[in-house]
Amino acid sequence: MKFYFLFFIFYITFLFSYSQENVSGRKVISYENIREKDIIWFKKTLRIIDLREEINHTLYLPDEPEGGFNDRMNLIDLLLYSIKKELITAYSAENSYNMFRKKISFTEIKNNGFFTDGEIAKPDSKYYYNEDSKIKRGEINTFQVTELLIMEGWFVYKGSSKMEVRILGICPKRHYYEKDEHKNNLIKKKLFWVYFPNIRQFLAKHQAFNPINSTENKTFDDIFSKRLFNKERKKRKMRNMESDLWSN
Repeated sequence: MKFYFLFFIFYITFLFSYSQENVSGRKVISYENIREKDIIWFKKTLRIIDLREEINHTLYLPDEPEGGFNDRMNLIDLLLYSIKKELITAYSAENSYNMFRKKISFTEIKNNGFFTDGEIAKPDSKYYYNEDSKIKRGEINTFQVTELLIMEGWFVYKGSSKMEVRILGICPKRHYYEKDEHKNNLIKKKLFWVYFPNIRQFLAKHQAFNPINSTENKTFDDIFSKRLFNKERKKRKMRNMESDLWSN
């Protein structure tokens, strides 16, 4: 009996170690090489990803980092940690038309995005005001980041009749209520932009949380590059854009 127990412990340890090593050695999902001069139609669009939706929990969970940098974090904790350590570059979210020009530091993100005057109320999963749960000024609470703003580039190129898409940027949005404000007055704060092509290699080395199957190792690059989020909204939006394209 003891032998089988030790074998089970060894197997689980080996499986977990192999899983982590396998993820850390991952590379980005390669795209087809398309020359700029072959693109015959191009359009930028913005998409909102609601992190409260179950399909997007791989980006939102766990609520708190499980260990250090090499262990599992949610996307926002990972981005903030990496910006703080200057592993990736963040850009100001003040100007939606020049989002990849003005670089900002972790301190600027913390002061402008998370510091408020007085206490703020903690919203629950439906953004309702919770009188019993307060957050002190200056605390960074990534569970309040419940939306991502995604900049996408949709295009058609010579020799293809279908639309292609590439993610260009990611902007986390923090939702909160200020103290004594009416609960319907929800404040939505854009924190920063990151240029997605420049952080793909970084995201490919970090495993995302999988609440359904912990042995299925998906990286954050897998989730974005394979577009494993908001599938129904994606299909409707794509059909509308294709209709607009071919009707012109």
